[in-house]
Amino acid sequence: MKTKKIELKNTIKGYQKAIAMNCLDCVCCQPKEVIICQLSDCPLYPKRPKELKGLYILAKQLRKQNPGFYEAKKD
Repeated sequence: MKTKKIELKNTIKGYQKAIAMNCLDCVCCQPKEVIICQLSDCPLYPKRPKELKGLYILAKQLRKQNPGFYEAKKD
């Protein structure tokens, strides 16, 4: 019984991480922008992270996966 609960918790954490990563990708890896998001017609809006806890770490992971993608171009 405990293993099913642990698996369920891990599955939920995985979904929460995926939603947070999608939100960070939407706002160009700006964690504070996820919190103040106003796009209420987005299907993930009710499930988006409501606090900054862990968002900076996920943003760093996204930037590492796609180097230069989230950086402003300097002329």
